[in-house]
Amino acid sequence: MDSAAQVVQRTSEALGNVRLHHFGPDCDIRGIAARSYHWNIFRYSADITHLAALALCLTIVLRGLSAEGVSLKTHVLFLVVFSLRYLNIFVCKQFAYLLLYKVGFWAATLVIVIVCYVRGAARDEKDTCPVQLLLFPTVLLTLLFAQYHSVFEVLWIFSQHVEGIAMLPQYVYCYRDKGNRRGDVLTYVLCLGGYRTLYGLNWIYKYFFQPSYVDLSSWIAAVVNVIFFADFVAFKICCGTSPLSRLVLTLDDGLRDAKAQASISLQAVPSLRGILCAERPQARAAMTFGRHSLDKDVTLSEAVEMSREVSTERQQGSSREM
Repeated sequence: MDSAAQVVQRTSEALGNVRLHHFGPDCDIRGIAARSYHWNIFRYSADITHLAALALCLTIVLRGLSAEGVSLKTHVLFLVVFSLRYLNIFVCKQFAYLLLYKVGFWAATLVIVIVCYVRGAARDEKDTCPVQLLLFPTVLLTLLFAQYHSVFEVLWIFSQHVEGIAMLPQYVYCYRDKGNRRGDVLTYVLCLGGYRTLYGLNWIYKYFFQPSYVDLSSWIAAVVNVIFFADFVAFKICCGTSPLSRLVLTLDDGLRDAKAQASISLQAVPSLRGILCAERPQARAAMTFGRHSLDKDVTLSEAVEMSREVSTERQQGSSREM
């Protein structure tokens, strides 16, 4: 019988062959290839800045009794980004630096999300950005730019577009939190937004020095990041005002109002059903309301009263006939 060490060795070799033959093409695709990373000063600077941002954020949320100043939605989006993009660690051989980098950033982001949630950040009234609506255009962009070589390719490109808008909830939070003068929060936001700007410089460097480098999904995400980061810097320099901040808050307020109106409408449906089932006069009132509201403003309570008057007149008429 084979020893335990031989069984482990053969199992490892079998898994290695599966990775080589089945996932080998995935590891060579331009975007998700762990072997295609181009090392330069901009890449290392971006990684260090990102690490500093996560360290500052962990300090902020662990030190106080609340997560004030930190957007839970931003870190949920980053957790989605890292969970999808770093799947290649299971199928592709890569440098130890990359493995530590990916596992460390994913774990730190997960801790931030958990701590923020425990500290009540999900109920923070300043964290208002509608994340669900932001995900819709990212899906469309993924469908447009994904080349469908593999599932990993599609998920990688989707993560790129999600990362492009991941900082927006944090910026909206800061736009609404003008009175916050904490230096650690400002430094954290500048580092988290600035690391993507450094990655933009990394991609510019790769475009000029790496042959046949084309990555539209990364470029689109980088442009979006740089625009919002520059606006946030202008927001801080100009003492709480910037072109995009006004536009973003106006859109955000409009979406919140629309959501509130939709919620009120949905809550009114059960109430209307209860009215229709409770009393016949009120059922007729709903019909009266439907007919008269087309011509003039008639509230439901007025329609109920009108229906009761009609019902009373009919009952009196029936009594006289008897």
